[in-house]
Amino acid sequence: MENSIKNDEFLSVVVNEVPFDYLCATAECLKAIAHPARLQIILYIMKGDFTVDEISKYCKLSQAQTSGHLRLMEGKGLLSRERRGRSVFYSILEPHLIDVMKCINGRYVEMMENLKR
Repeated sequence: MENSIKNDEFLSVVVNEVPFDYLCATAECLKAIAHPARLQIILYIMKGDFTVDEISKYCKLSQAQTSGHLRLMEGKGLLSRERRGRSVFYSILEPHLIDVMKCINGRYVEMMENLKR
């Protein structure tokens, strides 16, 4: 296949050494970000630490919706929260999440460029 990407070294490690339980956990992690609002929240938090109020205003969500999304992602170990005085700030905990978002963004840019043609 002309468009297929194949890296034999990577595939030999992945196919032979990744336990199925790990793949299940990975799928759960991906489900945790597989929502447009959660992707938007992640992209915003990649810019810095923000409170629920700041995130909900930026994403145009209610505070309850925002809190639910944040709680889910925190529960999967993707985000962390830190109390500073009376406020709670959320930040990226899982460093690989940034790489995942870069990959998603790269695909989006590619799709938009193809639509312009």
